[in-house]
Amino acid sequence: MGLHEAELEIHDHSAVFFGDYPDCVYHHSQVILRGPGDEYFIAKYPERLDPHEIDIKKLNIVRIPPEHIWPSADPKFTQAPEPLPATCYHKRPNLLAYQGVEDDHDFLPRTILTEAEACELLAKHPHPNIARYLGCVVRDGRIKGLGFDKYPVTLDKLLEDGTPFDKDRCMRGIEAGVQHMHDLGLVHNDLNPANIMIDGGNPVIIDFDSCKPEGEELAKGGTFEWSTDETHSKRSNDYYSLSKISEAIFESDKKSEESQEVGESQEVGESQEVGESQEVGENRTAKRSREDSDDEEHKDPEGDEGDTRSAGSTKRIKKA
Repeated sequence: MGLHEAELEIHDHSAVFFGDYPDCVYHHSQVILRGPGDEYFIAKYPERLDPHEIDIKKLNIVRIPPEHIWPSADPKFTQAPEPLPATCYHKRPNLLAYQGVEDDHDFLPRTILTEAEACELLAKHPHPNIARYLGCVVRDGRIKGLGFDKYPVTLDKLLEDGTPFDKDRCMRGIEAGVQHMHDLGLVHNDLNPANIMIDGGNPVIIDFDSCKPEGEELAKGGTFEWSTDETHSKRSNDYYSLSKISEAIFESDKKSEESQEVGESQEVGESQEVGESQEVGENRTAKRSREDSDDEEHKDPEGDEGDTRSAGSTKRIKKA
């Protein structure tokens, strides 16, 4: 290859599993290496290794041709500012989706173009719950990525950390953004908490590389557990995802209510136990009182009138 290993750095890596979840099994691992001049390479290996354990010298490295990553720039697309401001987000292709020479080499370029086409339409019809698109990042005649406004945190992170937020407002905003897309004839097809940013309490939908006009065939499906196995762009895909997102958002409230009910039930149980314990104590006191009264009746007949015993519904006991 004529490239020294010292010139390569690990860009990304992942484990690859075959089969359907939860019965999938580990098959191999892959690593993406970056070289000088924005060149990228892929290598596969059988072991599951952490990045610091990977010995690049032992890998069978294959160069990824630029045309297999980035599509040619099309003048019809908006061009993002160059350089892209640090306050913006540069979305780059996920090179781990590149599976080597035996797979579909046009997958990554098509994915970039799919997102660019959807975002061009959305940019002409902006909406507060849709990420603001800045255009294509073009270098060397190719679209190297897409530029967007940068948002602080994902809904997924808020749910994971248990951070309080206005859940009703969030769900309404997501639904409004999806409805706006549907009104334009687009379907997102990959809605999930990781694809929703939160900006000052306002939800913002991102990640449009599965977004297609309604009825078109999907090249890239949605995220497992958040989407169906549908092969075409349909509104029902988004409706299903919205239902799952709603479950995730309001699940904590449900758990909190259940926890409160359990707590109240425990309090009732403890209160009942205390009450029963008091009743037992009172009954024992009453029993002792009656026994004491009986004892008074059998005392010295020359004695005075017996005392009144206040135990339950006690009555004055007189000597015979």
